[in-house]
Amino acid sequence: MEIPSWAGKVAKVAGLASPVTAPIVIGQWVAEKAKGALGPKTENAPPVQPQAPPAPVEAPKAVPVQEQAGEIKPNYTTDPNTQTNGGQKLMGADGKWKGGEILNGQTQISKDDPSSSYEQEKRCGPSAVLGSQVMKGQQATGDMVGKLSAKVADQEGKDELNAIQKRVQDGSATHADLSRVQHYMYQQYHTPGEKPGLTPKQVTQMESDLTGVNKPMTIADYDNGASFRKTDPNAGVEESPDRMKARLENLKPGQSFVQFVDTDGDNKEANHFVLMGKDAQGQSYAYDPMPKTNQPQVVYQNQRPQAYEQYAGGSMGINEPDGSRGQMMAGGIIPN
Repeated sequence: MEIPSWAGKVAKVAGLASPVTAPIVIGQWVAEKAKGALGPKTENAPPVQPQAPPAPVEAPKAVPVQEQAGEIKPNYTTDPNTQTNGGQKLMGADGKWKGGEILNGQTQISKDDPSSSYEQEKRCGPSAVLGSQVMKGQQATGDMVGKLSAKVADQEGKDELNAIQKRVQDGSATHADLSRVQHYMYQQYHTPGEKPGLTPKQVTQMESDLTGVNKPMTIADYDNGASFRKTDPNAGVEESPDRMKARLENLKPGQSFVQFVDTDGDNKEANHFVLMGKDAQGQSYAYDPMPKTNQPQVVYQNQRPQAYEQYAGGSMGINEPDGSRGQMMAGGIIPN
């Protein structure tokens, strides 16, 4: 092997014994110096683990009813996941407003509504409060839409609500129009950044603003025994099932209230709002806005007593520490 002339000189300067190994040693020396210049060796950082998406908030489960609904009417929804009659007019073929029949085909979820499905699954509160006015009549429904429009700051939303109010008043409004009202109710009263759905406190405020409730329920208005929790209004306030039944029986024709129920069967936490009331003829009913396939959304006590009892009898209440069951109500008695 030919030794480069510089190797001997460098070997001599460096004090190396042999010019033959000089290039190798020098190469090692340069590498060590370079390593030192770069600093101490660092361990490779562990690979970044992808973050799991947040767990979705489950929609309330539809309440199974035990009795057949009888004749399937044209405005009943045919899909368990969405309302299917958006283009159908609310006014009957006879030119009359029949609140119970309208609500039989009105759910909180509609494929005709461009708002997000995430919102629609959680707007049972607005749907129940709107239902109270639909049951009262055409004038009450139009008035409520007008009150909502006055509160909405967005001009585009205000214009849409004003147009819906006119259609309600002239009889041309459709189920899709009511779905849009539900949307604006939710947007007006839900606090951005909070978990989906309205709290009983927000539903109470909605009732006070839009329905004529002049004295919202307070803790003092409830039958709270020693075992019942004096809960924050955001979580609901409980009373015994017997007291709730008495409240239902004492309603006057046209009156109603919003009940907060647990539909997942564990009786630990309420997750769904329904409307309990008496129609203009004094018949007790439960209006559940979660879609029911080929069934009326309104369950009348005199027509389907077992199904009605599921809402009124305490089975969807909250377990108390002493083993009793508490029913929850939001807002107050919505006047006739």
